[in-house]
Amino acid sequence: MPDKLQLLTNIHTDFLACGSSAVDISRDILVGRPYGGTAVLYTKSLVDNITLIQSADPRLTAVRLHTRYGPVLILNVYMPTDYHNEDSLEQYTETCGRIDA
Repeated sequence: MPDKLQLLTNIHTDFLACGSSAVDISRDILVGRPYGGTAVLYTKSLVDNITLIQSADPRLTAVRLHTRYGPVLILNVYMPTDYHNEDSLEQYTETCGRIDA
């Protein structure tokens, strides 16, 4: 649930987290997968080198890790179901394209 995302940072005292819930709580009836969502956990020692990347899709959580070799984009994607057709490929492409990197 969206209001439980902060619990991710309580998993371990050495880690922080960012995440996205796939449950829509804006209506009276809950919409989405009750256990769906994505998250990225990272050690607190990296906090100055991590930038949260905004996404328009709750299936995608992304961070940019700044290293001495350049930035690294880390994605956690909960992909749509693959029905082995063109629509599935289109959904995959749309999901990965909803990031403001």
